[in-house]
Amino acid sequence: MKAIFREMCPNCWGPISDSRLALGLPCSYCLPSIPSKLDIETIVKNLERPGEFLQLHELDKKLEEFKSWFKECVGSDPWNLQQVWTKRVLLKRNFAILAPTGIGKTTFGLVTSTFLEWRVYLIFPTTLLVKQALEKLSSFPHNKRILAYHGSLKQKEKQSIKEEIKSGNFDILITTTMFLYRNFDVLKDKRFSLIFVDDVDSFLKSAKNIDKALMLLGFSEPDIQLAMEIIALKAQLAQGKDVGKKLEKLKRKLEKVKEKRSGIMIVSSATAKPKSKRVRLFRELLDFEVGKTVSTLRNIDDYVKEECGDIFKETLDLVKKLGPGGLVFLPSDLGREGVNEMVTYLNSNGVPATDYEHINEKTIEQFKKREIWVLVGIASYRNPLARGIDLPQHIRYAIFSGVPKIIFPLKLENRPGQLLALLIMLRDLLDDKADYFIAKLRKYESLPSSALEDPKFAKVSALINQAKEYLQSFLSNPDFLEKIKASDDLAIKEIDGELKLVVGDVTGYIQASGRTSRMYGGGISKGLSILLVDDKKAYNKLIKQIFWFIDDFQFRPFDWRLIEKTLEEVDRTRKEISEMLSGKIKKSIKSFIKSAGVIVESPNKARTIASFFGKPLRRLVNGISVYEINTGEYILNIMASQGHVFDLVTSPGLYGVIEESGKFIPIYDTIKRCGSCGYQFVEGETCPKCGSKNIIDKKTTIKAIQELAKEVNLVLIASDPDTEGEKIAWDISLAVRPFASTKRIEFHEITKSAFLNAIKEMRDIDENRVNAQITRRIADRWVGFKLSQILQRVFKNRNLSAGRVQSPVLNWIIERWFESKQKKWVTEIVVAGERIEFDGKPSEAREVNVVVLSEKIDNINPLPPYTTDTMLRDASKELGFDSTKTMELAQDLFEGVS
Repeated sequence: MKAIFREMCPNCWGPISDSRLALGLPCSYCLPSIPSKLDIETIVKNLERPGEFLQLHELDKKLEEFKSWFKECVGSDPWNLQQVWTKRVLLKRNFAILAPTGIGKTTFGLVTSTFLEWRVYLIFPTTLLVKQALEKLSSFPHNKRILAYHGSLKQKEKQSIKEEIKSGNFDILITTTMFLYRNFDVLKDKRFSLIFVDDVDSFLKSAKNIDKALMLLGFSEPDIQLAMEIIALKAQLAQGKDVGKKLEKLKRKLEKVKEKRSGIMIVSSATAKPKSKRVRLFRELLDFEVGKTVSTLRNIDDYVKEECGDIFKETLDLVKKLGPGGLVFLPSDLGREGVNEMVTYLNSNGVPATDYEHINEKTIEQFKKREIWVLVGIASYRNPLARGIDLPQHIRYAIFSGVPKIIFPLKLENRPGQLLALLIMLRDLLDDKADYFIAKLRKYESLPSSALEDPKFAKVSALINQAKEYLQSFLSNPDFLEKIKASDDLAIKEIDGELKLVVGDVTGYIQASGRTSRMYGGGISKGLSILLVDDKKAYNKLIKQIFWFIDDFQFRPFDWRLIEKTLEEVDRTRKEISEMLSGKIKKSIKSFIKSAGVIVESPNKARTIASFFGKPLRRLVNGISVYEINTGEYILNIMASQGHVFDLVTSPGLYGVIEESGKFIPIYDTIKRCGSCGYQFVEGETCPKCGSKNIIDKKTTIKAIQELAKEVNLVLIASDPDTEGEKIAWDISLAVRPFASTKRIEFHEITKSAFLNAIKEMRDIDENRVNAQITRRIADRWVGFKLSQILQRVFKNRNLSAGRVQSPVLNWIIERWFESKQKKWVTEIVVAGERIEFDGKPSEAREVNVVVLSEKIDNINPLPPYTTDTMLRDASKELGFDSTKTMELAQDLFEGVS
């Protein structure tokens, strides 16, 4: 034992030693003797008093029951991610599923619906999916009563099912999203233990569906209005309005409302950005966000052909070589007319093709059967072909028939988004004032120009006018326009009689090429992208900007032999995906993706790391933000500890350190922070500095980390790479050890590659560094605590402190100051005509030795350059002196002389 932690026993929340926590055990009061077997069932059997360990045991038991039931239904064990989702369900947590194609989201929802004891509602986007779900559920060995309502039913059957729904005579209800929208009156008095939404994009097409689903979970219309009021107040607070007190009061009220929730909600992650503000209700009432997730994960070989002839003919030749399963993207300057021309050209030359406007269930089936070889669209993130199509087992390659481009009209409008985009694109040619406007306009990028008429946006309107005048002063200058024309990555073109700025579209390229490489249960499928360059300037801009998004990006020169090798890998992964979706794949491949928690110190660092992998999912655990991302190998849940979570108490013992069996044992408790003045302390319920009772206890953070640990099998602690960071890692590791295993990761720069390398090189906690920090902290306390109290009392200032470093250094400075005021002796010695000066008053013995050396110094033979020590030793030997005594004399005499 080397420390005691107050209120950290995972069973009774009393004091416990680090040695017990390290073993994942309760305190000695709850478990007097340590059993030989340390599994949770044995621990629970030996508990002297009941506590939260029983809940942990119950969770473990329920998970084992689910795994057995899953195997009985599906024929195989649930994958790692499915077990994580199960834990969340058992812990009654709402969440959006972040998972790749083929990982079994729908299967998980269906099995879970038959496992839970109370009523479940499954919502699918189409009749076909409702019928497939019913068919699969019917194959499971359960005795649940299922009602399925869909468009294929006869009118009489529909009416009969509606009556049964109204009477509540069912365990599982399966409908389309449209049923919820049109028939809420037959559902409104029902409550569900689980609502599972298979396609949240379809669900969110009507904002009213959000309110309806919340009511089915037990919330009333006034509850929803309260949450909407809080959302509005948060927006006002962000604009600088004084609504903080009112907001806090309503938030406390909302916390009580949230206790009314009867069940949980699970949704798939969105692929499109939700438009309604009501989507924020999920965060306020259910503690998770439903937003569009964007992943920058890609496994694509990007090839470029810089010297091209006829782009259409080059495209045709490539498609004929590559075969079916392709996407063809044209630049936005060619528009729909260019897409139509390309489709006509391909079809007339024997390549079956269709454009993005004609993509429907029929053409998708034709594409899957290879009756249609390629789908043609525009290389823009707004285009449905680049944004919405997800056929990982069928899409093999993408061809860009020209560089993706963005076209900006140089006629300035009162749109913050347009002004910001132009400022960013022209930044290298503008002066430093551009940075000011870019920073300011980012906040209002999505603000519509119509909103500027509202008086509350008067300051914003003035800012936009200033930015507009600033840009206009450059764009109206012919010399500046010539600079743009001379640039190697910007072009001005006259389109429809208007001057426009044309640049490479990096987001369009990444989004469109990303259709060829998708996450699935075996990793990231191989993708192939070929860019045919039609505009050198746009290509240069694309190259410059793409590294902002993908730090290891590389365009390979067009080489058909290399492309053929890439295509072989593409087809291998497509076969693997198809086998996985048909259930033929091996379990070892399915278990490729693992789940883990990551704890960093700073909330900013948590957000930054999450942003490396696209736009993360966000949810709240115990009130603290968790960012969920996909690295390709792990689904990571990132949370911040906000620095140290424990500190020394001030009593008992010698200022919080007791002596036991000849060892000094520090006692730790969670850090408290005053919400009014920010002062940090450890003991007490009121701030010792200002007396406020608005106290934020780090116990909330520890509880949140522990709750996160219950979901996963591994927690990676990424505190700072120093001694303090190691101690923080040790503290957190002990706190979560009863719930999950832990590893330490550290990185010295906040980059994507450094973070991924740290995960590969995960290690155990360095106990030596921990011991060093504990010793240092005790020294701080013993040396500084008492002295600080004296300083504060004498100078009547609670902000003064003295520490183990401050105090001796201050003492040294004071001593030197006094010495500087005293008289100094200077001794001068002449040896063989050379004068030597040194500070100090030599004794009688020193003078004699110096004289003797002086008399015989001429007898020493000339020697090569010596260090002082070597010269004195050799001189003493030549003259027959005791070299040891001479050295002692010299060191004493010449102390401080270089």
